[in-house]
Amino acid sequence: MKPGPFENVKYIDSKTNFRVESILDKKRGDFSSDGYTAVLDGKNKELWRHSFFTGRKTIELSPDGLKLALIGNFYFGNLIMPSESEEIVEIYHKKKKVKVIRLGDVFKAGASQKAKPTFDQIIEPLIKNVESYGGGWMSMDNLIKVVAIDWSTNVVTIKSTDEKEHQFAF
Repeated sequence: MKPGPFENVKYIDSKTNFRVESILDKKRGDFSSDGYTAVLDGKNKELWRHSFFTGRKTIELSPDGLKLALIGNFYFGNLIMPSESEEIVEIYHKKKKVKVIRLGDVFKAGASQKAKPTFDQIIEPLIKNVESYGGGWMSMDNLIKVVAIDWSTNVVTIKSTDEKEHQFAF
């Protein structure tokens, strides 16, 4: 699969009216990951800015605008590779990336510590009958779902296909 060209991203949080604007540096091409992301309050005042472009990831913003969660794949959004290293959640606090949750973290968290199966041994039975696209890409919803982000306790809750909930502090 080949991604389409990127567009600038504008997200407005319906509860706070805060905005996230992620602007692509077009000088580097339509597929570049270069650019910047800014968080603005309801009065259009910039709270913080960082030198990254969000791509097609889903955006979640904390009520105070200081923390940002990016969910999914940079190029394909909700489509991910069933790979141990696939980043599924990134958490930023202002300009600092404070947490990365990978697909392997979720499934290894629920695995028996006694048997210590490999990621491939865990994931293979789960994806055997799942629809996939060119190159093995598949909908993230077929493997995991980000159930909640608790901004006050700094915990992300992710439910895997086996209905187990896994919590990750950030």
